[in-house]
Amino acid sequence: RQRQMCIRDSDYLDMTENIDPVDVKLDLAETYADLGDIAGAREILEEIISESNKDGKRRATEVLERLDSNSSS
Repeated sequence: RQRQMCIRDSDYLDMTENIDPVDVKLDLAETYADLGDIAGAREILEEIISESNKDGKRRATEVLERLDSNSSS
């Protein structure tokens, strides 16, 4: 039994390797914005822009622009 548990644990760990941290942070930023914490959302988006690859920067910039257009209307 213990050996099966280890195999299952490692299978779970393999699945987590496919999680994109940019996706997680974008979801978190959008959740912050939905809850009204615009400053928190901006902070996360700016972190993505400063630390991510080209695609992550593009995606975070798009969300930031939507956030800006929604807050100005």
